Amino acid sequence: MQKLVVEISFHVHATESEDKVLRGVEGLGVKRGGLERRRTSGHYGNTILIFTGKLEGREAEFVLNNVIGRLEENSRISLAYRLEDFVDGKGRVHIRLDKQELIRGRAVIGSKDPIKLVFKTKGSRIVMDELKRMFTYGNLQ
Repeated sequence: MQKLVVEISFHVHATESEDKVLRGVEGLGVKRGGLERRRTSGHYGNTILIFTGKLEGREAEFVLNNVIGRLEENSRISLAYRLEDFVDGKGRVHIRLDKQELIRGRAVIGSKDPIKLVFKTKGSRIVMDELKRMFTYGNLQ
């Protein structure tokens, strides 16, 4: 596979434990020091922390392997068959993981208050057949 890149973004609300969310994200192979942290306020003045980060090469492959490894087999295979639904017009694969499940150590596809991951390759589109194989068989080789 060409050089893989993953962009990650998520929010931590005032009612959530920043440390617990960061530990869940670290479980995917994303280091706290590699994340940019911004503070903003919500509609009612409550604090919201916005985290973003970008990993490349082996670090991005490690994250992809951890996502694949944490997905339940049925979810992983379903994702492989529906992969086109997660790809935008530029060939980037958008995966949203349920934040609360990730805190519990499980990777579950979800759209409510997610951990957003965008996978792409430098210089070209990700090869769909290769991604389908990875999700079907559970690893990046």
